[in-house]
Amino acid sequence: MRAGARRVAEGWSMPGARRLAPYLPPLALLLLQLVAYPLPTGVWLRGVLVGGVTALIALGMALIYRSNRIVNFAQGDLGAAPAATASG
Repeated sequence: MRAGARRVAEGWSMPGARRLAPYLPPLALLLLQLVAYPLPTGVWLRGVLVGGVTALIALGMALIYRSNRIVNFAQGDLGAAPAATASG
């Protein structure tokens, strides 16, 4: 049996609905929030951008801690300037 056929037989190629199933509850919650509490697109987009910058800073701090086992607060300081610029 070929490798591709084996993957199909083992269930690697799932239909689209089964692949999206884990993301449906958060998407439904987001849709409910946007319908119940509407806000301008700019405010929503700004929140996504600032949240993304904050998540990148946290990810950088976690990666440095995992590699060195030392909490390096300089990473947070380096990320504070772009976060302040993005929110300003």
